[in-house]
Amino acid sequence: DYLFTMPHSLRGGSQGKYCLTLSHLGNKNPAGYNCQVSLQFLTSERSIREHIYAFNSTESDWSECVNFDAPNKEDQYTASITVHIDGKKLFSHEKTVDVWTAKNITLIQTDKPQYKPGQTVKFRILRMDYRMLPLTDLFELITIDNPGGVRVMQWKNVDASKGLVSLEMKLSDDPVLGTWNIKVHGADETIQSFKVKEYVLPRFQMKITPPKYILPTTKSIMGKVCAHYTYGQPVKGSLTMKVCFGPEPYPSYYYYKQPCVDIIEKNFDGCHFFSILPSQLKLGEPGYPTGGFLKINATVHETATGMELNRTSTGPPLTYDPLKIEMSDESDGYFKPRFPYKGKVTVTLPDGNPASNEVIRIKAEKYSLQYYWSREFTTDSSGIINFSLSNLGQDVYSLSLSATAVNYEKQTEMGSGLRISTPKGHRTITQWFSPSLSYIYIPTIKDKVPCDSTVDLDVLYSTDGSSVNVFNFVVKSGDDIIHVARKNVVYVDTHLDILQLHPDEELKYHANKLTDDVDPVVLDRIGYFKMPVPIKTKGLDVTVLVYYINRNSEVVAATLQIPVDRCFKNKSSKMLVVTNAVLETRPCSKPRRYNLYPWQGTQIPTIQRAHFLPLFSMEVRMKETKDFRIQSVSGAILKLCVCGSESKSAKFHIVPLKVGEIDLEVMAVSIEDDTTTCVNQIISKDGIGVQDGVRRKLLVEPEGIPQEYTKSFYLCPEGRLLSQDIDLPVAGDDKIVPDSQRAKVNVIGDIMGPTLSNLKDLLKMPYGCGEQNMASWSPNIYVLQYLTNTNQLTDAIQEEAKGYMRVGYQRQLKYRNHDGSYSAWGDNKYQNSTGSTWLTAFVVKSMAQSRPFIDIDSKDLNFSMQWLLKHQNRDGCIHNVGKVFSSYLTGGLADGENVGGLTAFTLIALIEAGIDKNDTVVALQALSMYATLVYQGGLDLSVRVDTPSKSYQTGINDSNSLVLTTWDLSPQTTKVNVQVHGKGCAMIQANMKYNIYKDEENETGQASFEVKVNVYRSRIDIDTCKKRTLRICVRQ
Repeated sequence: DYLFTMPHSLRGGSQGKYCLTLSHLGNKNPAGYNCQVSLQFLTSERSIREHIYAFNSTESDWSECVNFDAPNKEDQYTASITVHIDGKKLFSHEKTVDVWTAKNITLIQTDKPQYKPGQTVKFRILRMDYRMLPLTDLFELITIDNPGGVRVMQWKNVDASKGLVSLEMKLSDDPVLGTWNIKVHGADETIQSFKVKEYVLPRFQMKITPPKYILPTTKSIMGKVCAHYTYGQPVKGSLTMKVCFGPEPYPSYYYYKQPCVDIIEKNFDGCHFFSILPSQLKLGEPGYPTGGFLKINATVHETATGMELNRTSTGPPLTYDPLKIEMSDESDGYFKPRFPYKGKVTVTLPDGNPASNEVIRIKAEKYSLQYYWSREFTTDSSGIINFSLSNLGQDVYSLSLSATAVNYEKQTEMGSGLRISTPKGHRTITQWFSPSLSYIYIPTIKDKVPCDSTVDLDVLYSTDGSSVNVFNFVVKSGDDIIHVARKNVVYVDTHLDILQLHPDEELKYHANKLTDDVDPVVLDRIGYFKMPVPIKTKGLDVTVLVYYINRNSEVVAATLQIPVDRCFKNKSSKMLVVTNAVLETRPCSKPRRYNLYPWQGTQIPTIQRAHFLPLFSMEVRMKETKDFRIQSVSGAILKLCVCGSESKSAKFHIVPLKVGEIDLEVMAVSIEDDTTTCVNQIISKDGIGVQDGVRRKLLVEPEGIPQEYTKSFYLCPEGRLLSQDIDLPVAGDDKIVPDSQRAKVNVIGDIMGPTLSNLKDLLKMPYGCGEQNMASWSPNIYVLQYLTNTNQLTDAIQEEAKGYMRVGYQRQLKYRNHDGSYSAWGDNKYQNSTGSTWLTAFVVKSMAQSRPFIDIDSKDLNFSMQWLLKHQNRDGCIHNVGKVFSSYLTGGLADGENVGGLTAFTLIALIEAGIDKNDTVVALQALSMYATLVYQGGLDLSVRVDTPSKSYQTGINDSNSLVLTTWDLSPQTTKVNVQVHGKGCAMIQANMKYNIYKDEENETGQASFEVKVNVYRSRIDIDTCKKRTLRICVRQ
């Protein structure tokens, strides 16, 4: 008999372990047995690796574990195992195994999820291997791309010798808003997104706490709404609530409208607790829904500033199950005769919280009623009941287990007629199959085991009492075998106290040595022994496999999972102190005060003290600057009477005098009352002179209508100094909003830079009909053309693009008609009586351009070209035939609308595989062709930008040609001079933004637009007079 074990999943390039157990070999050869094991890893093509191991043994029962090297490449292999004993084949077997490559983990963390314009983006990068250990290799390339895919920042060969890399980038005052991406390039590219948006943090936060669940027996539906400032103080104001019940959305077939309850609290102070009767929401009443959700809409109006905040909460649903009961066990639904079965009942409330002190009746019965067991338990604080069943004989093949909550009667209902269900749980357990009725039982270990320790396993097994069994132990952690052992066991009798156990009570074993006068009875005895198992793993749980091969060649086995503490190396080990001083721990013997009086004591006295909240007279002063003008009647000083633990607002009306950020500074100081601030009140004298202040920046945006334009130049100096003047005119002084001008200059060294940043979006797997397939096939051609001609093509990109092109070519042949033409759906499908001229010309052009990269059938291509020539009229024009569904193939022209365009397109396709009509593809091919013509390689440019107030300078080379450099110019800049010197070309873009005043009237003196408002009776609530429907129309 033999048993071979090995992991079915291996890490590439690592060392695995297999184990071979042989038994009942006999003892025919006194010199021992010569065994040879051959392990091969096979693919469909060839053998990757072969491992041969030979050894000798004089025993008829033995086990051996051998290390082997796994293949390096990640793939699915066929493991072929062949074992020879004394030159004769014992067995040969094949099994599929997975070999995976350990991938590194790259973590990118930003200091905030979103940023405002002008803020600094700070982020950290940590790269770890599969063992969670930090890597210190260089980061080859780290980039930041804006929402348009344009690279605005990059770092090359970043040092990671300390494990953690910290970088930052300052945003401009006018960046592109949206989602930006931080990319760590390499074999395992990692992307972390962050948002750039203009936002204002709310003054306070609002939270709705609905009831955890609603039952038909619920007497009152209770919840609360709270609003607090960001510094923790409650918000004072008013609260408006609407609480509704029903499906979402509410169906129209119900006789009555959705039941809702309106709640108004005018004196809202931080929190409001509400209570609603089920009858107010019409629960269970005829004509109303019997199921649905509770929906709460609440609005808090702050008294101090008038700010409103609205929140909506949906749920919980109406449930008819007061408890949820789940039955589970430690043996996956199996039991072993003569060994205890341990089960577990988990009882939870509808919201998932534990249900404690619930009486549960547990039954175990066989359908033939040969076995019946019933008992009532009470759940503990965790809502759990542990129970055990004993005396399960060999004639019991399956049992039906049930758990019922006895305190919930089936007909329990509320006055509305809704009723709850009786909570129940079910589970069926089956006898573990063994032809010889041989079993191994290992009690579960609940507590976590310390790392680098040894666990003594209690192993029980059924036996006839006359044999010596050889038990094998295999300890596995993850996919690795970390320990193997064997143990010869002599039968020792034991009696199990397992009738009825307390949930936390362990099994008790009473072991006695057998004497010679015991008559053996087949498998009616329980053997017991202990086996030490070393725990060598750190952090991963351990699985122990215990098995032996009996005289019937049956493998009798059992497994046990042992929880292990998370023992990582990066523990805090305190500190090593080396000194010649005397170190002592200071005794803490000084008595502490436990009362409000100055004398010392050791007990807590009972006292009474009357207290009140003091009043303070506060003076609030705003610092005046030249950036704004205060228009408040009281000027820059306000006085308030404030009670302790209360907040009040001071309002200053200001008029900003500049665009951009202005500084605001406000001070508050407690002063002596002047009898006018806190009238007829006693003012506290303790806090006089105490003051505090705050500084904030206020962003002032220009008024009017935004205007924007961009001027672009592609400059190639060819070794000389090239100068370019750029004018950035704006509207007249009487129309432009002061300080609204914002000019900037962008510089990039590769005209295809933004396109190549989105290379993964351009290289696509072709799909769809004949027209869609071409739209996703052609960009692969143009990307390859550009990268090939500019010597930027990598093997990875080339193989990916070629793979897509081959798939696109094969798919396109599906839509070829018998005459060589092409149509959207293929030959004679969906009433395609003939091919399309536009599509066929497009296919011919694309196939011709693909020939340098993939194999194209020239004979078939010529066949399609002949079909196009057959549709040429006597005047030379190409006749348009066939249906085109995609407008991008015809440039947006309708069928037959532009014969000249079709003729030019077809002739160019026939002659030199010319231009595409798809806007995206046209732009991509045009950029590719132009950049290919001007690309010279060895880019080395110096770019200087001069303005009347400041100069800017940068260098562009091959390493940073894809990085977009942006300079924000000073306000009022209208003229820019750009000087480029060196080798190569650069794209220069000058952008101007400004605002103009909005004209209320047009040139004829009439209003620029007209607004008309009509008021109607509410179309939703027809019977409600206070609601109206507004119809607003605007036209020029």
